[in-house]
Amino acid sequence: MKLVTKISVAATVSLLLFSQIILWYLLFQSNQTMMENKVKVEGEKLEHSYRQLDELLKKAGRMGMQMNTSVFISCFREFFEIRTALYQEEKEVWNMTPYEFSTELFWDSDIKEVPDMPDILYVQTKAGKTNLLLMERSVEYQGEKYQIFQYQDLTEIYSRLRDLFLQGILLSGILILVMNVALYGIVKRILKPFYDLKRTANIISDGKYEERAKICTKDEIGEVSESFNKMAEKVQDHIKELSDLNESQRQMMGSLAHELRTPMTAIQGYAETLLRVRISEERRVRALQYIESESKRLSRLSQKMLELTGLYHAEGTLTFETYDAEQLLGEAKEIFQAQPKQKKIEIKIRKGLEKIWITGEKDLLLTFLINCMENAYRASEEGSFILLGAEKNKIWVQDFGIGIAKEEIGKLTEAFYMADRSRSRKEGGAGLGLALCEQIARLHHARIEIESEEGKGSTVTLVFEEKGKEESD
Repeated sequence: MKLVTKISVAATVSLLLFSQIILWYLLFQSNQTMMENKVKVEGEKLEHSYRQLDELLKKAGRMGMQMNTSVFISCFREFFEIRTALYQEEKEVWNMTPYEFSTELFWDSDIKEVPDMPDILYVQTKAGKTNLLLMERSVEYQGEKYQIFQYQDLTEIYSRLRDLFLQGILLSGILILVMNVALYGIVKRILKPFYDLKRTANIISDGKYEERAKICTKDEIGEVSESFNKMAEKVQDHIKELSDLNESQRQMMGSLAHELRTPMTAIQGYAETLLRVRISEERRVRALQYIESESKRLSRLSQKMLELTGLYHAEGTLTFETYDAEQLLGEAKEIFQAQPKQKKIEIKIRKGLEKIWITGEKDLLLTFLINCMENAYRASEEGSFILLGAEKNKIWVQDFGIGIAKEEIGKLTEAFYMADRSRSRKEGGAGLGLALCEQIARLHHARIEIESEEGKGSTVTLVFEEKGKEESD
């Protein structure tokens, strides 16, 4: 059962019960009021008739008339209606009503006194299908006890109340039906944004991540829709990031397989030659040197791959601190110069007039600088130099080597990409240095800028986001 139907059914049942309780209560109060008024009116009539009878009897007594039961009955008939009966010592004396009365009726029933008239008792009873209001007034005259009974047919009143009750049920049923239809429409309209959310969620689950829910109101439902859209946007960004990462890793693995195949084939070929073929000492040494060279390159390649794979999962686990840029550059220079080199290339640091502070993860920043220096070293000629420097929110490495063509610059951060493959392999490159630098920049919420001109050299700059700009974003 749909929610709108559940709400409508629950509201209908609640309204029906509530309306019937109110209707019953109102009819009960109305019946009580009507009966109280009826009792009061009938009691006043009975009392008024009795007082007239009493005055007439007193007047007759003052005139010296002989008073007996016949005279009392005659006077009684003068002032009382046909709805009354006269009993003497519980014996019927005069009765023009269709009913026989007895004080036993007042013994076994709920006897009450008429308000402000304690001498008159009344009771509600039934005679067959007729509802009756019975009243009784006791009278003592010349030593004789009389009972005056008076009845009032209440059947019409009860019938009218029953009709009112049925009419109330019918009217409340019609009103509830109308309200139910109106409520169904209102609830359906209120829940429309949730149906839109359901539709949007189904579309997104089918792979259309750009779909968004419509925000038609500014109430709580609108806030839910807005939060849903934010969630969908985050999910889309995350899926895109995962897809890009998956594609990047897929391409990386493909490139890795390609990079491994050539040296492994050559190593296998040279190894088989050394095992099975008699060759000169010079060729044997050259083959062993090639095997050693390619094995070292494969070792460096695997090490770079491990570093790069680790950086993909490092976000959120790094501790950033602030460092003196000049000291950081000096430490990177010492690490680089400690490694054995074939070419004599000088490393210089450009010192500024004021201190520059860099915030980041020290080991990763050193890795960035060393990788950039290795690339600069491979691109530089014997006797050249590499320049390190820092400015506000940036550090850079500059060489004066062969440079890179403009159309190649955008591809340099791709894993295994080499602008000059033959030269890079000769120098021991793996094509992963700038890919590592790109991941380091990403972890520092920074970017890499590469400037190069063929024959004049290249500059690789790590640019950090300015704090003021980051906060405003």
